[in-house]
Amino acid sequence: MDAFDKYAEEYDRWFDENEIIYKSEIEALKRHIPRGKGLEIGVGTGRFAKPFNIKIGVDVSEEMAKIADLSLIVPSNSTPRIQESHILIGHIICDIIEKELFADGI
Repeated sequence: MDAFDKYAEEYDRWFDENEIIYKSEIEALKRHIPRGKGLEIGVGTGRFAKPFNIKIGVDVSEEMAKIADLSLIVPSNSTPRIQESHILIGHIICDIIEKELFADGI
């Protein structure tokens, strides 16, 4: 995950330097993503989560997570351990979201 950590700031800066492309991508996604519901796997710096008010995201890069407003960081250098943890975290978050969305039953 060194590359993601090493280039976290450059990655995030790209969106500022290419604002027209970034805004076009957001507009295209607005047709398919409900605001404020869901979680983003591979949230990076949160550039796509923020416009949709997605509050939960996971990423393998600690440096990108630091840039994002909200992050869950797995303190490990072992890729399998990080992925295993993200899967577990993802299942827990999905369970919480399902309980919230379908509190009255399906």
